[in-house]
Amino acid sequence: MALALGGGEVTLLELTTAYAMLANGGELIPPRFILDITTVGGEVLYTAPPRPQQVLDERVAWPLSDILSDNPKPVTSLLDATAC
Repeated sequence: MALALGGGEVTLLELTTAYAMLANGGELIPPRFILDITTVGGEVLYTAPPRPQQVLDERVAWPLSDILSDNPKPVTSLLDATAC
C-alpha cells in the first residue's frame, strides 16, 4: 500500500529499465555500463554480451506500451473533433 501512496523508492535506472522492457515487447535487457573495451588502435578487447530475458508475454507488453504512450486517436472528421 505504501508504494501506491508514493512511499516507495524507485531509482531512475529501475524505472527506465521497466519502461524499456515494455517497449522491447516484454524482453528485459539489463543495463550495461561498459559495452566494450577497445585499445587505442581500435582492437576490441572485451564486448559485454546482452543478456535478454523474456519476462512478460508480448501480447501483454504491446497493449500496455500503447496505453502508456498517451497517443490520442487521430481525428478523422469534423464530427470527431467537436466531440473532444
